Amino acid sequence: MSKSLPADLSMGSHATGTLDRVGPAVGAGLSETHHPAADPREILAALNDTAADYPRDRRAHELIAEQAARTPGAVAVESSGAKLTYAELDARGNQFAHYLRKRGVGPDVLVGVCLDRTAEMVAALLGVWKAGGAYVPLDPDFPAERLKLYLEDSAAPVVVTLAHLAGRLPAGAAHVVDLDAERDAIGREPTGPLPHSGTPANLAYVIYTSGSTGRPNGVAVEHRALVNFLVSMQREPGLTRADVVAAVTTISFDIHHLELWLPLIAGARLAVLRWADAADGVRLAEELDRYGATVLQATPTRWRLLLAAGWAGRPGLRAFCGGEPMPPELAGRLLERVAEVWNLYGPTETTVWSTVHRVERAGGSVPIGHPIANTQVYVLDPQLEQLPAGEVGELYIGGDGLARHYLNRPELTANRFVADPANPGQRLYKTGDLARLRPDGVLECLGRIDHQVKVRGYRIELGEVESALASHPLVAAAVAHVTGDPAELVAYLVPRPGAAPTPEAVRQHARERVPAYMVPGPVVFLDALPMTPNGKSIARRSRPEPRPGPRGPEPVAGGPAERRRARPARDLGRGVREPESRRDRRLRRPRRHVPQGRGGRGTRVRTARPHDPPRRDVRGHHRREAGGARAEPAGDGDAERPRAAPDRRPQAAAVHDRGRRRPRVHVP
Repeated sequence: MSKSLPADLSMGSHATGTLDRVGPAVGAGLSETHHPAADPREILAALNDTAADYPRDRRAHELIAEQAARTPGAVAVESSGAKLTYAELDARGNQFAHYLRKRGVGPDVLVGVCLDRTAEMVAALLGVWKAGGAYVPLDPDFPAERLKLYLEDSAAPVVVTLAHLAGRLPAGAAHVVDLDAERDAIGREPTGPLPHSGTPANLAYVIYTSGSTGRPNGVAVEHRALVNFLVSMQREPGLTRADVVAAVTTISFDIHHLELWLPLIAGARLAVLRWADAADGVRLAEELDRYGATVLQATPTRWRLLLAAGWAGRPGLRAFCGGEPMPPELAGRLLERVAEVWNLYGPTETTVWSTVHRVERAGGSVPIGHPIANTQVYVLDPQLEQLPAGEVGELYIGGDGLARHYLNRPELTANRFVADPANPGQRLYKTGDLARLRPDGVLECLGRIDHQVKVRGYRIELGEVESALASHPLVAAAVAHVTGDPAELVAYLVPRPGAAPTPEAVRQHARERVPAYMVPGPVVFLDALPMTPNGKSIARRSRPEPRPGPRGPEPVAGGPAERRRARPARDLGRGVREPESRRDRRLRRPRRHVPQGRGGRGTRVRTARPHDPPRRDVRGHHRREAGGARAEPAGDGDAERPRAAPDRRPQAAAVHDRGRRRPRVHVP
C-alpha cells in the first residue's frame, strides 16, 4: 500500500473535504503495515510530558540585559562590518527606550518598525521592548498598500523608520521617529535602564499573517510565550556562547525571533545578513564562511538555493529547517554536509516553533517530532476526541506558547482558539493541519484541511491572493492554486466581457497589494470557473493544469532597491517576476515548474465542445477524472463531485497558448 497521501491532501496543497470525510480514508493509506490501535492516553502522557522551568517572571529583553552584565565585552551583533558588544547593544537599547517612553510608549503600546537589516535594527527592536512596548514588523520591501493595512489595523501610535524608507509608509496619525534625523537626540538619552514597566503578560509583538477574507490577521503574542519558546530552544536543539547564528529572515516572518533573540539570551553572536546576501546562494555560502556561522535557520526553499549554488557544506554547522515540509531528499543532502539537521514545525499563533525533530537518517517522510517545553499536542476528530495512534485527524496545540488573540478579530479568535475539553480553563489552537501520531509517539504532519498553503516558507491564505487578483478592473473572477515541487502559486482568472488583461498587468496589480511571495507566477485565463454540483463553490481540483513548457522568468528580490542589489537571486523566489524584455532571453530552457505560457503571455483556456474527443496529456497518460486523487469514504453518495461551469458543458478544456493556432485538449 502506498505511503503517500492523495495529491489534494499532500503537504503544500489544500484539501476541500472536511476532516470527518477524509480522516478514515487517508489514515488507511499511511502505512504498509497495520498497527493495532494504541491507547492514546499512554502515548500522549509520554509525548506531552513537557513541563519545564523557565523564568516566568522575566521578559526577553531582561534576559538579554542579564547576559550583557555577564559578558559586556563579547560581540553581540555584527552586520555589514559593524559590530556591537553586549554592553553597547544594551546601552543603545536603553537610550532608545528612554526616547520612546517620552513619546508615550509603554505596556501594550504598539510600535511599527520599518528598518533596514542592520545591527541598528536589533537595537531599535530591543529599545521598543525596554520601553514596555510591542513591535509591529514592517518589511520595507512589502507593498505600500500592505504596510498601510498593517498600520491601520494595528493603530500603532509610533512608527520607527529611516529617512530613505519614510516614503514607503502612509501618512497618518502615527508619530514617526526618523532614526537618521533624530540620532543625535537619541544619543543624548541616558544609557541606564528605565524603571521596570509591564509584565510578562504584556504583548511582545504583533505579526501579520495572510487572511482568508482578503485582509491580513495580526497575531498578538505575549512576552511569556516568547520567553518559553526561547528557553526551550536554548535547551533543544540547543545553543551556547560558542555559537554564531546567521540571521537571514525578514522580521515580518515570525521565525526571525529564533534568529535574533535566541543567540542574545544565550551569550552567542548574532550575524545579521543583508537581504541581497541571504537571497543569493553563492553570497549566502560566502557569508556563512565569513562569519563562521554554526547555526542557520532557513526554509527548505532557501536550503535548496544554497545547495543549487554548489555549497559543499560546513562540518560544524547545525541546520534548522522549517516553514515548509522538509522533503526526504533535502534532508539527505543536508545530512551529508552539516553536523546536525533539525526539522521544526509551528504556526505563528503558537509562537514560532511548537515541535522539533532531529533528522538522523534520510528516507521516508520527515516527521515533525515532539512538542517543545510546556507545550501539548493532540490529534483530534471533529468532536475533539483524541484519535488512536496511526489515525489521521486535525492537530491542536496547547500550552504556554499560545498567542493572546488575533488583533481586532474576536470571531476569528473564538474560532481558532478553542476551549480545551480535557483541561477546563485552558485553550487549544486549532491548526488546520492534518496529522497523525505514530505508535512510537512521533508526530507526522500531513498537509492542510483548508485553503491555506505555504509557499517558500510563508503561510498564505489563498482567499487573500484571490481578493487581490479579483480587484483588478479587467478581472471578473479569480482562483489561486499551488502546484509543483517546489510549490508555485498559479492564478486562474476569468476576464470581464470584452477585456483582455495581460499576465504581467495582473501580477503588477497584485504586487501593489500583497507581499511579493503572494504574487502568482503562471497565469491561466478561463471562460468560467468550474463549479461543484451545488452551483456555489469553486471546484478547485477541476481546474486545468498549466501546460508544461519553457522555463519562465526567474524570481528576484522584493522592492526596487532590493532588485538592484539582488538580481542573481534564483529559485528562492519572492514571487516577483522580471520585466519581459529582460525575461525573454531565458525562455528556452527546460523548466520543472508550471509555465506561464509562451513569452510570459499566459495560457488561455476555453471550455471544450461536447463532441471534442478525450485526449492524452503531454506526457502521454490519460488524465484522471477530476477529483480522482481525493480520499472519500466508500459509498458516500452525497460527496460533491466537480462538474462544468453552470452552463453544464463538459469538463474538458482546450488549453490555448496565445500565439498558437491549435489548442490541446485536457480532461481535468
